[in-house]
Amino acid sequence: MESVDSLIHQLHSESVDDRFRAARGLVKHGPEAAPAIPHLIAALTDQCAPVTDSVMWALGAIGESAIEPLATAARTGDPLLRQMACHALGRYAPHARAKMAVLIDLLNDSDTEVRNAAAASLISLGQHLGRDHAYGAATLSDDELNAARQLYPLLETFVGDADLDNGFAEQALMWLKPLRFLE
Repeated sequence: MESVDSLIHQLHSESVDDRFRAARGLVKHGPEAAPAIPHLIAALTDQCAPVTDSVMWALGAIGESAIEPLATAARTGDPLLRQMACHALGRYAPHARAKMAVLIDLLNDSDTEVRNAAAASLISLGQHLGRDHAYGAATLSDDELNAARQLYPLLETFVGDADLDNGFAEQALMWLKPLRFLE
């Protein structure tokens, strides 16, 4: 397995293949790849969708230590980076309440696209929480279960709202509904 430092260097390559492989390689390091967080956040605006997808995967694999830097990126700077940081926050269920707090705050952002990205990411987070439970992919932590309960009534307000509902709010509610009653 390549070192984190070597993979960070490759994230800045001219080659799409190198950047893609670097992000995928960082996934394998999990939380040990934390030094790559600023580089991964910068790579969220890569022009190649498979690279940005892999970057989000790597940030998710790093886990909790990526949340605050992603929150900062979602609140400040380049509008595209802010949107992509929102999407990265909504990508995985672990540490859901911390991610939700950031995304809920961004529903009041002055930038419409950032608001829409925050709403879409909350919907995505709901889908992940519900599917993880339904498919037994993982036992939900207390944090995730509480997040699901909190998220359900919020997403109900998104349904039919042209600005907040990306067409998937009802689907997320379907996945979350059984979680409202679990203890």
